[in-house]
Amino acid sequence: MKKNTISPSPSHCAYQVLEKADLPLVILRAFGEGQLHICSLGGNWNMQKAVAENEAALIYSKQHQVEEKGDEQFSWSDLIFQFEQRAFLYVDGYNIYGIASTPRKPRR
Repeated sequence: MKKNTISPSPSHCAYQVLEKADLPLVILRAFGEGQLHICSLGGNWNMQKAVAENEAALIYSKQHQVEEKGDEQFSWSDLIFQFEQRAFLYVDGYNIYGIASTPRKPRR
């Protein structure tokens, strides 16, 4: 999986935070009955920067309208990047999940 500027040090990974049943369908389909490993990191992510730097790998995005100082703007709320056949980053705004077929890949 491509090293990504939106993830902090891999030593902060915590496994089993996100249940397999809670994963988006596009990710579940890629793994089927195969092995699936998750690394979860909490934080405040720059989702705009993540999209700009990894647009080619972006396979799903969700935006919502926000009103700030009278201006209507849109903010990212969910993103899914696919870097390999079974290597994903799922960002929900406050958490980022590395998901891959081996235990070490989600950390990268």
